Amino acid sequence: MTLSAVALGIVGAAVPFACEWSGSGTPKSPTDACGGNALILFNIYFLTDNFIMKRNFFWIFIFIFCGNVFCEKVDLSYKGGGGYSLVERTDLRRYVNGKYTGLTSREIRSFVSPASPPSKKFLAKGSIYEKDIWFDGSFYVIEQTLRNNQDSFAGIHDCVQSVFHISPAGKLTMYKDNGYPSFRSFPTVPKNFVETGDSWIGEGERAVDPLNKGIFTRIPMLVEYVFCGEDVYKGENVFLVKGKWQTKYDGNCVDFKGDSSLIEAKGRHEADIIIRKKNGVPLLISDKVDETFFYADGTAVSFKGTISNFTDFPPAVDENAIFKRAGNTYCGVDVEKTPAGIKLSLKNIRFLPDSDEVLEEEKERLDELAEILKMAAEGTFLVEGYTASTGKPEGEKILSEKRAKKIALEMKNRGVNAQAFICRGWGSKNPVASNETEEGRSLNRRVEITVLQ
Repeated sequence: MTLSAVALGIVGAAVPFACEWSGSGTPKSPTDACGGNALILFNIYFLTDNFIMKRNFFWIFIFIFCGNVFCEKVDLSYKGGGGYSLVERTDLRRYVNGKYTGLTSREIRSFVSPASPPSKKFLAKGSIYEKDIWFDGSFYVIEQTLRNNQDSFAGIHDCVQSVFHISPAGKLTMYKDNGYPSFRSFPTVPKNFVETGDSWIGEGERAVDPLNKGIFTRIPMLVEYVFCGEDVYKGENVFLVKGKWQTKYDGNCVDFKGDSSLIEAKGRHEADIIIRKKNGVPLLISDKVDETFFYADGTAVSFKGTISNFTDFPPAVDENAIFKRAGNTYCGVDVEKTPAGIKLSLKNIRFLPDSDEVLEEEKERLDELAEILKMAAEGTFLVEGYTASTGKPEGEKILSEKRAKKIALEMKNRGVNAQAFICRGWGSKNPVASNETEEGRSLNRRVEITVLQ
C-alpha cells in the first residue's frame, strides 16, 4: 500500500472521530476533543518527510478545523443569576361546552430572590440537591389586585410566597407550593453539549386552575425540545429552543391535592423559548395553547391562544451609598446585606394599638427611610411586617399585613418611585428578641424593607 493510500485511509478514520475526545481525562468542551485530534494530525504533519503525506495531512487538518468551527456545541445548563422578575401573561379565548364565552387575559407578576436552603441537609455532599440554587418568590395577580384594592394603583400588592430550587439541568422542585410559578422544570436541558438540530425529551409540570377556584392541579408535561441555534435578543446573546408537548391528564396521573372535580385534560402546546447564554435563564417563553379541561359535572372548558413568560432583572443599585447613608442616620434604621438584597429595618415602629395607623412621632424616621429608598429608584421593594406575640396568631398575621401595606403607602406618599411594593405579613413569626419582656416585644414590632436584587 502506498503512503498516499495510507493517508487517505486516515481521512476516513479521522472524520467520524473529529468531534470525539482522543486524549486522556475529560474534555472541558467538545472543542477540546476536536482540538485534540487536530493536534495529533498537526504533529504527524511535521514528523513525516514525505511530500504526499504532508499534503494529505494538511487537508485532513483543514477539514477537521472547519468542522470544529462550524459545528461547535454549546452548554445550555442553568447557572442562575441572582434575583429576577417574572411575568406570566395569558391571552386565551375561552369556550364552555364549545360556546365562546370571551377573552381571558390576566397577568401574574413576581419577584424571585435567591434564598438559603431551609436545612443544611440539602447542601450535604452527595445530596441530589447539592448543586441546586434556591429561590423565594413573591407572586401576585394583577387583575385580582386591581379589582379588589385601590392600593394597587400605587404599586402596592399583597403576595403569595413560593419557595423552590432549580438544578443545573433546569429541574424545578417546589418546597413551598402555593400554585406559582405555573411552569415547573420548563425548560429542562440535557447534561451534554448540544448543536443546532439536536433534540431531547424532558419532564416538566404545570399548575393549572382553569375555573379560578384557587385550587391548583399539577399536570405532568413530557416535552420534546429542539435546539435551534444562537441569536441576539435585546442586546443579549441567547440560545433559541423550541418545545412541544401534549396536555394529558386522566385517571393514570391524578393529583390528589388538586381539584377533585377535574377528571381529564387534553390538548397540545408549541413553545418558542429564548435562553440567556451566560447563565441559562429563560428570558422569554411564548406558548401556543389549544387544550380542553373536562369536569365531573359534564362541563368542558377550552382555551386557545398564547401564554407568555417574561424574565427581567432589577436595575443596578449603589450598595455602598445606601450603607453609608443608613449608617449616618440617627433614626433607628438598621441595614444589612441578605441573599435577596439590601434589607432596611425599622425596629420598634410605633402604631396605635391594634391598628395600622403610625404614631406622629414616627414621622422623622419614615422621612429618613424614604430618602434612603430613593437611592434605589425604580427598584422593587419587599415590605414585611411583624408583630409581638399576643397569643392570637391569626390576628397577628392580619395586623402585620396591614402595617406592611401602610408603611409602603407612606413611602409612596413621600415620593419613593418604585416598580412595585410587594407586601407580606408574618405576624409574630421570626422574632428578633424574646417576647417575655416589653423591650423584646418592642423590637419584634418592626417593618423590614428589602431592596430586591
